[in-house]
Amino acid sequence: MIYTDLDICNRALRKIKQNMITSLNEDSKEASHCKFLYPMIKAEVLSKYSWKCAIKTLELSSKKTTNYKLDYKYEFFLPRNCLRILNVNGNTNYHRDGQYIYHNSEIIKLLYIANVDEEFLSINVANVIACKMAVELSYSFFDNSTLIGFLQECYNREYKEALDLDSQEGAISNYIELDEPTWIQARN
Repeated sequence: MIYTDLDICNRALRKIKQNMITSLNEDSKEASHCKFLYPMIKAEVLSKYSWKCAIKTLELSSKKTTNYKLDYKYEFFLPRNCLRILNVNGNTNYHRDGQYIYHNSEIIKLLYIANVDEEFLSINVANVIACKMAVELSYSFFDNSTLIGFLQECYNREYKEALDLDSQEGAISNYIELDEPTWIQARN
């Protein structure tokens, strides 16, 4: 099933027994809070873990850097949707500075967590985002620490379940071509 930001926000609003909305731009308290919170919550949830649905690989080419303070020869501009770098060319030998990454290879293969469109989210990740939205929205609608605590527990359970299910989908190393280990080369 394909989800939208509106679907996820309405799921969160239902959890806290608030009116559902027909658009994030409608003139209501629910819509204005969802419109404000949703992009931040989605990015936060996606960047906390290497969700399979949000992992992207991209090959980047560069120009020589003019930033001689660093011990790297090449500068790359990160994709706009990059939330977190997992590795570059299969390792962590790089330097990130804002939207730039520095490395000694002229061409790099970047493995990263992307702020993907909702259509690519798994049901489990969409549920985690909805639960986190419910927690954050509850601060705006209620002055009830017991309810907020209960919603936080629901989020924690949903997050753990999503982690368990996501981890069953295969290893991250399947997403990037790694060089053949030296012990295999020695056998040949």
